[in-house]
Amino acid sequence: MPSFTISLVLSHQLQTVVQLLEACKMALDEIGIQQWVKDYPNERIVMQDIKNQDLFCIKKEDQILGVITLNEYQDIEYQALDWLHKKTKVMVVHRLAVHPAFQGNGLASLLMDFAEDKAQKEGYYSIRLDAYSGNPHIQRFYKKRAYAYIGQVFFPMRPLAFNCFEKLI
Repeated sequence: MPSFTISLVLSHQLQTVVQLLEACKMALDEIGIQQWVKDYPNERIVMQDIKNQDLFCIKKEDQILGVITLNEYQDIEYQALDWLHKKTKVMVVHRLAVHPAFQGNGLASLLMDFAEDKAQKEGYYSIRLDAYSGNPHIQRFYKKRAYAYIGQVFFPMRPLAFNCFEKLI
């Protein structure tokens, strides 16, 4: 198996990440999954993730193959859900993406392994995330990883709900 590294995304890698996310958006659109809309995710969001040191990438040599944002930010819609863990120190996964050319090689699993390991080392009680209900692949992915279904939230301009999941650490 090839050797991959996971590291923080640096400011000079901004455009590479934006292009990766655009490729993912186009690939999803081509198969009728409207998970990400025209203006989301965008360069401003990626730049903020980099500035906050929340954005990580998986690379082979110097090529960025996928990304994941990890922080404590929870959308206001999350407040209506009955989460497994009631304590406040939870990690939240945002914008997990693997370039379409490299999907199916276990890179998303490696990024989630990284997230779960980081959460454990940093004393988080759980990991929370949402996944577009119209994307059956990502639904299976999180269920296989033993994430518990919590409920649904809706975000603007998306025709379907996002299923929310949580895993205790």
